[in-house]
Amino acid sequence: MNLKNKNILVTGGLGFVGGHLVDALLEKGANITILDRCARNKWSIERYINEENCKIIIGDIINKNNVWDAMSGVDIVFNLAAQPLVPESIKHPDHTAIINVRGMLNVLEAAREENIKKFIHMSSCEVYGNHGEPINPDSQLLAHSPYACSKLLCDRLAHSWYKTYDMPITIVRPFNIYGPRDLTPSRIIPATIMKLIRGEQPIIEGEGKQIRDFNYVTDVVGELINLLEYTNYDKPMNIGSCNAFNMREIITKIQEIFFRDTPIKPKILIDLRKERKGEVMKMVCDTSMLYSNYRPKTNIETGLKLTINWFKENKKLWK
Repeated sequence: MNLKNKNILVTGGLGFVGGHLVDALLEKGANITILDRCARNKWSIERYINEENCKIIIGDIINKNNVWDAMSGVDIVFNLAAQPLVPESIKHPDHTAIINVRGMLNVLEAAREENIKKFIHMSSCEVYGNHGEPINPDSQLLAHSPYACSKLLCDRLAHSWYKTYDMPITIVRPFNIYGPRDLTPSRIIPATIMKLIRGEQPIIEGEGKQIRDFNYVTDVVGELINLLEYTNYDKPMNIGSCNAFNMREIITKIQEIFFRDTPIKPKILIDLRKERKGEVMKMVCDTSMLYSNYRPKTNIETGLKLTINWFKENKKLWK
């Protein structure tokens, strides 16, 4: 799809994935509106403040006026705004439900009134819960945590708006995303890198046997944009790579890369804490049912190198 001069709204556009998506859309010549409450990563505003084709609205998806203002004149919506953290959802399930579900309703209704041409809703692989086998869009939905349940309800709402109002909406369920600019301390890759830079011991919760499918952020963003061409709105699409590692393995990989040029390699220490509530033990994508024969461009070694280098070069943003 030619995106030059298209008016695109990105909710959550100042966040980790949202910021990378905005970068990619600007490169394609789109006119971007960002709606973000900027609760984290306030420095990200500086990236776009002087960008001629990018308008920033500091606001919240649970505020109808903010959403309707942001939606005005929009052709395409990428809905990424959410409370995305499982631990936070366990501490504050009511807050998570209000942001994710009430916010989703506001964005859907504003998009319907604006008669938008395409709506990409970013869901989560968390809606599938624990599966022993690789997961495809037909896998059973076994959401564990309050976060996962809220995202599953958002998916149902999105599908309802397609069925009821004929809204062209695609539900996308990415597997674990990592990369530069993710400062989330509850995620294993940024948490481990930040601790190593500080000279601290990496921490995992449980025995470290939880398995995840890791995907580099720019690969995911590229596929989000490709999915603008997808029209089977009855079937959600996954984005995954089958780059599956357990927590011990991913920490070991990070440490090997981090200390590769160090003459004396420090002993790898992992502080085992109690298992996190709501934790899913295994989430791996079935790559046989992806859109456009998607395959990631960035292998785990390269992706981790790029991520580690970004953290080293941008200490002032997080230390």
